[in-house]
Order: sequence, then structure tokens, then C-alpha cells
Amino acid sequence: MLSCIKEKGNKIYHEAIHVAGDEGMKVIEKVNEKSYKLVKSYCEKGAELQPLEDRELFYEFMDWKRCLIIFLVHPPALADIQQWIREQLRGREERES
Repeated sequence: MLSCIKEKGNKIYHEAIHVAGDEGMKVIEKVNEKSYKLVKSYCEKGAELQPLEDRELFYEFMDWKRCLIIFLVHPPALADIQQWIREQLRGREERES
């Protein structure tokens, strides 16, 4: 199983997906063909694709991660961004479990 896919009973979750069902399947199909095939096979056996991410938090998280790509001159700004990202990752892991 791919690390970006989690299975719980008859529910299946995919990293970076914030919509369920057919709409979520369309997103996965665009992003990762291998994941799409795997998730589709589970769904054909009765599993239901569920959203894993909160849409707003996911996009905010991605924006902050992009900030880390650029060169930050002020160390406290970098530390603040890194701390926020760590907190979001902890919250995300709690929501996943």
C-alpha cells in the first residue's frame, strides 16, 4: 500500500484529498495515476473514499511550506514558520488517527 493512502474498515483516505467520493477520485486521478488505480480498486470492492484534509488548513499549510522554499533573511521569521508547520503536522496526525 502506498504511504499516502490509509485504510480504516471500509473507508479509504488519501493524503492531500479534501473531498469525498467521485469528486475526490477525480482529484487523485489528476495527481497520481498509481494511487488512483489502487484507490479505485478498493472502491470497486466497497470501500468509500473519505476526505482526509481540511481544505482551508491544507492550502494554508501548503502556502507556508512554500515560504520555506524562499530564502528568509530574518531568523525569527523562519523559526515562526517552522513552528507553525510543526503544530499543523501534529494536528493533522491527530485528525488522521
